[in-house]
Amino acid sequence: MVHPGMHMTGLSIEDAWIKAAVEHRLVTVTYLNPETRLVYTKRDVRPEFIGPDRTGSAALWGIFNHVPQVGMKSFLPQNFQFFQVTESRFSADPNGKWRDLVPQYEERRLADVAL
Repeated sequence: MVHPGMHMTGLSIEDAWIKAAVEHRLVTVTYLNPETRLVYTKRDVRPEFIGPDRTGSAALWGIFNHVPQVGMKSFLPQNFQFFQVTESRFSADPNGKWRDLVPQYEERRLADVAL
């Protein structure tokens, strides 16, 4: 199990999400289902951006890889049981919100961090 606040490389989950979004890498997450709070669900997610969810909580936004037509979903890091940036790539929308993360990616030198 990976601690919810830390990615296995030592990056914070936020930094790992930014790196994955800009580099168009899938992220595998196992998270507590927000509706039932009883079941953990494992999904491959295409990370898009970081911002508040409908309740105002800080959330990671992404698209389920297996059903992209569903659209954006928010994920609360505190609900993660497992989090991993994978080597698998996806085709990102060239005008997607991930572009807003490029300045943070560059400022934090995330291109230099190996996963």
